[in-house]
Amino acid sequence: MTNKPLNKKPLLNKNQFNRTHGAAMYCVAIISTMAVNIVATFIWAFISMRNGHDLGEMPPITKLYGLIFNILIQVGFISAFFLFVKSAQARPRLDIKFKISPVWYISSFAFGFVSILAFMGISFLFAHLLNSLNLTFADPFIRDNISTDILMVFAVVIMAPIGEELIFRGGLLSGLRKKLSPFLAALASGALFSLMHMTPQQTVYQFFLGFAAAYLTMYSGSVIPAILFHAASNLFAVLGYFVKPVEWFFDDFYLFLSSNLAIGIPLAVVAAAAGVAFFIFVPKLLSKWKGGSFKKDFCKLEEEKEAEQRRMDKELDEVIAGKKDSIVLSDEAKEIEKLKHQLAIKPQTTAFENSRFFAWIFPAIIICLFMWFVSLIVAFS
Repeated sequence: MTNKPLNKKPLLNKNQFNRTHGAAMYCVAIISTMAVNIVATFIWAFISMRNGHDLGEMPPITKLYGLIFNILIQVGFISAFFLFVKSAQARPRLDIKFKISPVWYISSFAFGFVSILAFMGISFLFAHLLNSLNLTFADPFIRDNISTDILMVFAVVIMAPIGEELIFRGGLLSGLRKKLSPFLAALASGALFSLMHMTPQQTVYQFFLGFAAAYLTMYSGSVIPAILFHAASNLFAVLGYFVKPVEWFFDDFYLFLSSNLAIGIPLAVVAAAAGVAFFIFVPKLLSKWKGGSFKKDFCKLEEEKEAEQRRMDKELDEVIAGKKDSIVLSDEAKEIEKLKHQLAIKPQTTAFENSRFFAWIFPAIIICLFMWFVSLIVAFS
């Protein structure tokens, strides 16, 4: 057996963030959302009873209380991200990185407007389908007074993008990328992001929003562009309730699509397809453009690092096997002893890792689907 020089680089990284970490973070976020909603319901029931209402005649939660509880959910998301990362001692590779090209800061915010134009049509058609089934949903952006308007902007444009992007792109997507290609990881991220909202009327647009945000995150290497993109998209949506020309545009466009389905359906599908193509290729081009020339994009570099990690893991296996055959050179013996403890933290088998991943992700998906159908049933009544 030919002895190879021992690679001095760390062959194993006990702080690797894998898809089980991402699934666990997603599950914790869903459970925390449910917990806040349950607590909010009990608090509102208590307040209503104090004001002389029976439980059967409890008024709906006011706009102010609803916004406060939504902000608490986002605070929970942000706290869960940092506490989980600290307790797991594993940093997601798609982390909060401010040292990225200024192009990402500018373009990501502008991409929010592109997202509205590309995916608004398909979202409106889905809303029209729900309306045709006589489903009625509460409007989350009903204006109340100036204080609740300010709180709504804070909750929707600032807190929601930060909290949701940290969990879904910083945590979940980082884990998904360990096993999935960029396209499949973006699809999964978008689907799970859409389910998390547990509201049928937002299903389609939130899926495309999550898909686009995933590509921005994967090719920038940071969750910051996704936060800016998400904030811009929400801002343009909120403007429809504050700026009359924007509101008229949304209303007229919805009326046009719903009353001219023969034209509206192909138009919406083509726009959505163009939007998907845009968010697949443009972030990749931005990632390649460095120093005035095209170079390897961030995803490609990460894939090369993963391949190098697998090669080093294989090298470790060969070295250990050599030691068992008493062929390892004496000058490598001490190094082998240092590596022995790493065997205990070596990544688990694929089957075991899969079971852990699904053990976290399935309960979260079931909860989301259950609440999604509950919202659908309530809308029927």
